[in-house]
Amino acid sequence: MRDIQVQPIKRCTVTTNDEEQVRNVAAMILRYLQKHPQASDTAEGITRWWVMRQRYENSVQTVKQALAILVQDGALEGHQLAQGKVVYSLKSKNNSNT
Repeated sequence: MRDIQVQPIKRCTVTTNDEEQVRNVAAMILRYLQKHPQASDTAEGITRWWVMRQRYENSVQTVKQALAILVQDGALEGHQLAQGKVVYSLKSKNNSNT
């Protein structure tokens, strides 16, 4: 791979509404690079492979935490499958022990 000179962007302007979203994406990119310091890609590749992957990983973690709260609150129940995965559903009225 040959080295290419890239001109830095002088100033990035974002609206107030977008600033938080842009900062979140910037944080995702940095987290990815901290885990994979040798990584490099185009803006399109970073979007497709780094940011979307990070959002998926973050979403899974958030969903797991939300499910734990719902089970603890008695709204859901989990059933462990033979493979070890847990499926969740509304807690049945017949099994209302908390």
